[in-house]
Amino acid sequence: MHLYRAIAIIIATLGCSSPALAGCWPSESFPIVCWLDTYGLACEQHRTLTTAEAYTVQWPRASTYKFAFVDTWTAASEVACPATKTTTVIASWDRETGKAEEWEQTSGAYRYVYCNRSPWTGQGPNTPTLCSGPAGDPQAKLPVTPYLLSDAQKNGLLYIDEPTHTSCQITEPTSAFGIPTTVNSIVEVAVAHHEFQNIQWHVFWQDNEITPPHLPGPDLTQTEYTERRIATTRRSFRLNKPGQWRIVATATPSFQLVQFAWSIDCTVLFVAN
Repeated sequence: MHLYRAIAIIIATLGCSSPALAGCWPSESFPIVCWLDTYGLACEQHRTLTTAEAYTVQWPRASTYKFAFVDTWTAASEVACPATKTTTVIASWDRETGKAEEWEQTSGAYRYVYCNRSPWTGQGPNTPTLCSGPAGDPQAKLPVTPYLLSDAQKNGLLYIDEPTHTSCQITEPTSAFGIPTTVNSIVEVAVAHHEFQNIQWHVFWQDNEITPPHLPGPDLTQTEYTERRIATTRRSFRLNKPGQWRIVATATPSFQLVQFAWSIDCTVLFVAN
């Protein structure tokens, strides 16, 4: 304890009598390490992003990312600076609530804020980004990783990485298994998906893929988007035979570059009598 007090007194004295800069931090090898820069040049921090990737998520309402960045410090040779530090961050944006969150895996630090657009990709309404959090909450802070992303990295996340890691979700009908209906009934299926995914439809009768039976009216597929860009594609089908029907929506990234590499299916089952 006497050592800490002595160091504090020395730093305070130097701070009042000269332009020198000083600082202290915990060290793995020593109880505390301090630097004293008599040239007036403090340690300069440099942060470099090393990892930026999307995680697979079960619902199209959310995007989840993994980021890693490295902090290094430089100064004159006479100055001792902190050691290089690597930080891993898990981040997410909920398109329905607008909640943007970050967890630092190494330190356990957590922060969140509510934004009308994604802080990482800018996805959302065509309006300026607005973020806010409850007053007085120390965890209500802006995320730090968006500022490390280049425009190319943001576009890569939005147009390629997210669409290859986002599952689709059958939203209508609300039950997806063994729904009873009658022969020649017309059913509508709606699937929620990422904004930059295409939906391909496949119809199976008794486990055999068939061409969808003709509808009495136009055979239309409609896609709508929420303000924060959750897509919903819907289509109607006529079940013209008795037995089990399986309608499969296949979501693939919109960009041809990655379509061949990934797809995911959403399935709904009907039983026509």
